[in-house]
Amino acid sequence: MRSSHILCKVHDLKTAVKDYQDLGFTVEWGDEPEKAINALIWFERGPFIELIDADAAQPPKAIAWLLGRFFPTGMIARFNHWQQMPEGWVELALETHGTDIQPEVKALKRRDFKISGPFTNKRRPPNGCLITTQTAFPHNMRLPILMGAYRPDPRPKSIFHANGAVGISCISFGYNPKDQRDWEQILDQNDPWLALESGRIGVGHVSLLGLREALPLEKTHGAVIVPG
Repeated sequence: MRSSHILCKVHDLKTAVKDYQDLGFTVEWGDEPEKAINALIWFERGPFIELIDADAAQPPKAIAWLLGRFFPTGMIARFNHWQQMPEGWVELALETHGTDIQPEVKALKRRDFKISGPFTNKRRPPNGCLITTQTAFPHNMRLPILMGAYRPDPRPKSIFHANGAVGISCISFGYNPKDQRDWEQILDQNDPWLALESGRIGVGHVSLLGLREALPLEKTHGAVIVPG
């Protein structure tokens, strides 16, 4: 699996979208703006950025309770972890090369890799095309979430960002060397975007090709974004 996208938690999605637009990004709503829980910053190739309202992303309380009751170390545990984190980078997602993640999840479980899912997710962006993907959640929250590739592919064919950004050159991710074997099971050896570094767990910074200067944290809502 390879880098799919990086999630940036925001408290107010509408404000965050405007701030990123002010920074020169073209931002696509994940749904109709009045009910969207996320927004996307695409590039013509490689990983993208997702702005997400972690509170709104939680399932309804009854469903959350059931999932937490029967799958306490899976999806709900991950969502609860996001809620406890400040604004900024909260998650990395890896994706399969194909749309079906079931074979990878089954293979991981056979090797005693602790993981919940996959769960099927559907959303309908403003262009009206229904997008489906599958998501699985390692119980070890120091590891990224895993996804099947989107179907159909929602990436725009032509993308322009006024600030000059054309793509992600590097995702700096702090990891625990004790998790090395797990990383070897889930990460492609030729992922050109992810740089694993010993240190504080999680996404440290994201480097963007074409960006002319580092962006102010107050406008990126805590996400460290620097020139590539």
